[in-house]
Amino acid sequence: MKRRDYKTYKEYLAHQAAKTKAVKAGRVRRRRFADEVRKFSRLLAPVKAFCFPGARAVCLGARQGGEVQALIDMGYEAVGVDLVAFEPLVVAGDFHDLPFGDASFDLVFSNAIDHVFDLDKVAAEIVRVTRPGAYVLLHLMLRRWSDEVALQLDSSDEMSRRLAGFETIADKPITHYGGGLNHLLLMRKGD
Repeated sequence: MKRRDYKTYKEYLAHQAAKTKAVKAGRVRRRRFADEVRKFSRLLAPVKAFCFPGARAVCLGARQGGEVQALIDMGYEAVGVDLVAFEPLVVAGDFHDLPFGDASFDLVFSNAIDHVFDLDKVAAEIVRVTRPGAYVLLHLMLRRWSDEVALQLDSSDEMSRRLAGFETIADKPITHYGGGLNHLLLMRKGD
C-alpha cells in the first residue's frame, strides 16, 4: 500500500474537498449528470440480484451523486456522502466519521477508496453503519497511482481483511470505467 504524504489531516481534507468544489463550480469538465446516472445504472444493475427493493444505501465519496440517483431510480432509498454537499443527493460528511447511526444501511457503495486518508477508520465506519446481512460493493483501483489519489492498494485483501465480520462474495477484475478503477469487491456482513 502506498499513501500520499499529507502533512496533516486538514491538508488531506482540503485536497479532497477541492476536487468536488471544482466540479460544483463548473471548473472541471464532467459528463452530463444524466450520462453519469446512466453509467451508474449499468454498473449497479447487479445490485438487484442481492439487495432487496427499498433497501437503504449509502454511497461514499459520491461527488455530485450520479450513483445515488441510479440507486434511487432502481427503487432503493439512497444518500451520498462527500466532503462537499451536492444537494439533494449528497450530504456533507467525511467517510472517516460518517454522519449516520449504527446499523443504518443495507448497502454501502464506493468507488472512492483510493481517496481515503486512513483505511482502518473508513473500514471501521463501514462496519459500524451496516446492518447484519448488509452488502458492501466497492470498485477499487489496484496497483495504480495518479495525482488525484490519496492511497494506492496493491490488493483487494488490503480492504477485505479490514471489514471484520464480512464474507467475500465476489473479488474480481472489472473493465475500467474511469479513474483507473479496475477491480470489484463485494462482501456481505454476517447476521
